[in-house]
Amino acid sequence: LKGVNVVGTENVLRFACQGKTKPVHFISSDAVFPLEDRFRVVAEDADLSGAAGGLSDGFAQSRWVAESLVRHVQARGIPASIYRLGHLG
Repeated sequence: LKGVNVVGTENVLRFACQGKTKPVHFISSDAVFPLEDRFRVVAEDADLSGAAGGLSDGFAQSRWVAESLVRHVQARGIPASIYRLGHLG
């Protein structure tokens, strides 16, 4: 899932930074949290840096990396928002 989630996000962010800056609206998932954290209340600005080790599948890992890329461009001043859907199952 690296191609779809990580490389795709990289391409969108690269495009957003070229020429006139364009805002990015990124749809993420609660999969970026370890399984034990998915069903509790987590703040939108929660630090995800320690969560990577608890992610056991490729989808969760690739979404975590993609969301980290968005946070990186946010820190550089690019207007980017992350919308994280809750558990839909």
